[in-house]
Amino acid sequence: DLQEELRAEITAARAASQGDTVQMLKMVPLVKGALKETLRLHPVAVSLQRYTSEDIVIQNYHIPSGTLVQLGLYAMGR
Repeated sequence: DLQEELRAEITAARAASQGDTVQMLKMVPLVKGALKETLRLHPVAVSLQRYTSEDIVIQNYHIPSGTLVQLGLYAMGR
């Protein structure tokens, strides 16, 4: 079960790192992967907004400089 693998990885990293948090974080790749996957499927923010700094063309659509562009993070993670 994945939850038990995560728990075992954390327990081993805590013992090996001897209280060094930076070292411990280097020893838990499964935990990092699980967190990234969780945030991909359930993003903290709904969208990301940016203004274009210059004119751009994306798939034959012209987007003028200064246009507010919004990305749906939930849809991007699917």
